[in-house]
Amino acid sequence: MVVGLIATRTLGAFVHFVNWGPDWAGTYMDFDEAVPRSVSFPILFVDSYVLYVLEAEGRLDVYRIREEGDRFWEVVAEAPSGCPSEAQCFLVKCDEHRLLLVRVDEYGESVEVFKLSQTSQEWERIYGLGRRMIYICGVTCLCVEAETPELENKIYFPRLHSKNGKIVFYSLETCRYHTFDGRKAEEDSFGDFLGTKYILSPHAWIEPSWC
Repeated sequence: MVVGLIATRTLGAFVHFVNWGPDWAGTYMDFDEAVPRSVSFPILFVDSYVLYVLEAEGRLDVYRIREEGDRFWEVVAEAPSGCPSEAQCFLVKCDEHRLLLVRVDEYGESVEVFKLSQTSQEWERIYGLGRRMIYICGVTCLCVEAETPELENKIYFPRLHSKNGKIVFYSLETCRYHTFDGRKAEEDSFGDFLGTKYILSPHAWIEPSWC
C-alpha cells in the first residue's frame, strides 16, 4: 500500500492498494477553521488499515482505510494540555498497537513523553520507557528495544555536543542531557540545547534489518 498526503486548505489522503487494482482512492477532510498547517510522522497499522498523522500543533488525526465502504478522516486526540506554541511534537510507534508522543520545547529545557490511552483517547504522560529507547528528528522517529542496559530509557537527538562532537541524548532517569563516554554516560550533564550543534544537512534515522 502506498499513501500520499496533501495538506492545503483541506487534508487529503491518496491510497493505492497495490494488489487491489490500478486506481488511487482519495479522501479529503474539511477542518473548517482548524485547517492544519502541516501533517507529519504518518504511522500505519497494517492489520486494521488505520493511518495516524500528527498535525503541527500536536493534534492526532486518523485516516481509516477500508477496501470496501467509507474512507474518512477524524480527530483522535487533541494536543496534551499546556502545550506551548513553540514546542515540537514527535509521533512514535511503540510495539504493535501503541502510540507515543514526545514533546520538546524550543530550547530543549522540557522533554515530555505521552502515551495514547486506548479507552479515553487522551494523551497520558509517562516517565519512563523501560528497556526501550527513542530516536527523534524532523523526518523520522523510531522506538526500539535497547540492546544493552546503557542505551535504554533514553531519547536520542540529531545533535552533537559542541566540544566533544558526540551525539546528545536525554535520559528519562536523570531528566538531563548527556553524551556517552564509551558505554557509560558522561559525568557532565546539561539541562537544555545550549552547547550543542544541530545537524542541518538532510538526515533521517534508519532502523537496519540485518540479514
